Amino acid sequence: MFQKFIFICLFLVTSPNIFAQFSDADFFTLDREMRGVRKITEWFRTSGCCGGHWKSTFFYDENGFLLRHVSRHRRRNWHIFYSVRADFRFEYSISDTLLKIKEEEVRNINNNPKVYTLRKFFYNDLGQCIRFEIYSSNFPLHNAGKPWIVGDNFIYKNGLLQSFDRYSFRWRRNSLEPCEVSSANRTIFTYDGNRRIEQTYRSIHTDTAFISPCITIFIYQNGKLTDRIFECNGEQVVFTGGSGAPIRFSSFDKHGNWTRSYFVTGKGKILRSERRIRYW
Repeated sequence: MFQKFIFICLFLVTSPNIFAQFSDADFFTLDREMRGVRKITEWFRTSGCCGGHWKSTFFYDENGFLLRHVSRHRRRNWHIFYSVRADFRFEYSISDTLLKIKEEEVRNINNNPKVYTLRKFFYNDLGQCIRFEIYSSNFPLHNAGKPWIVGDNFIYKNGLLQSFDRYSFRWRRNSLEPCEVSSANRTIFTYDGNRRIEQTYRSIHTDTAFISPCITIFIYQNGKLTDRIFECNGEQVVFTGGSGAPIRFSSFDKHGNWTRSYFVTGKGKILRSERRIRYW
């Protein structure tokens, strides 16, 4: 039976804390892990050229779908104070075998042309994702009806997702000819004895000389996200100002959701962000 729901929400890729909402950003199952959450407000503090204070607010419906995401960035450069606000919403169309997410940019930054994004997730009879496609008005491929990003080769074992591949494509400004693959990555999942995610391992490979092969590892304990580690060429990377990794998540509430995260550096732990979670 076809069921259709229309929702409004934010595209998570625009968020500076995409990994913080990682489980909700990947629609590999139609069962929402954020069910019961009404609102998340998160505060960041960064330094360097883009330093300042971030505030991101996520609004969810009772079924666990993100309705809206508002993000504000404030920083001071010399004697000048900057404030930037972004606001995105989505429309969802859901059936048993296909999920469509259409992004709409409500408030534009710096008066740039608004970006429209369409994400498609395809499911088998068991409700397992078998492919996803991402289209964006930022790229000529969008007008040709071709996706910019494709995910495929989904492998399952005993009903649990084991791995999948993701590809992004190079485009030509003056042509809509088929594009070549510009980067690819593979995501691998491991589980504990209770069928909960224990580790997520993501390796990235690109054909450019400017980005080294890197991996990102998400570590879970008893179903809780506790660590994020980013490595390039086998070395852990911590960027100036604490914008990189490793990151440790802690101070969980009674629902098992983290409320504080820290950067782990040679000088010890540095507070990265705090968040307040409200439930239905």
